[in-house]
Amino acid sequence: MEFKFSKSQVTLAVISFIGAATLASAPTLATAAKASGNYVAGDFHNHTTCSDGSISM
Repeated sequence: MEFKFSKSQVTLAVISFIGAATLASAPTLATAAKASGNYVAGDFHNHTTCSDGSISM
């Protein structure tokens, strides 16, 4: 039995597999080390010198 695949076809298949495996595992790895956050109620907005109302833009 002889397969007629060129090196470029095999290379493309390997790169595609590695890319798909990376994309499939990325969300799992990104959220693995994150601790859950705490909800803090309050008004945390900020003003700058351009947004405090003293300068008309």
